Amino acid sequence: MSSQTIDLSGLECPVPSIRTKRKLNAMTAGARLTVICTDPMTAIDIPFLVSQLGHHLIGHEEGPDRLIFEIEVAQGANKGENTWPTV
Repeated sequence: MSSQTIDLSGLECPVPSIRTKRKLNAMTAGARLTVICTDPMTAIDIPFLVSQLGHHLIGHEEGPDRLIFEIEVAQGANKGENTWPTV
């Protein structure tokens, strides 16, 4: 099982969701992605994105200055072509 991390610190909505989606779509089932963010809105956006795409939110941590999400890529997950921007 592979594991990758993307640091999206300093980026604001909707960029963290778009980049997370793009990264998840490029990964294989069973792989894990750690996403690091500083935008408080990602506390809502990232779990929603993961749910909509059919992946698994393994855990998340909220600190005073950053949020960390651990996501597992699901087999046959929705790529979100019709539901999320591809910018």
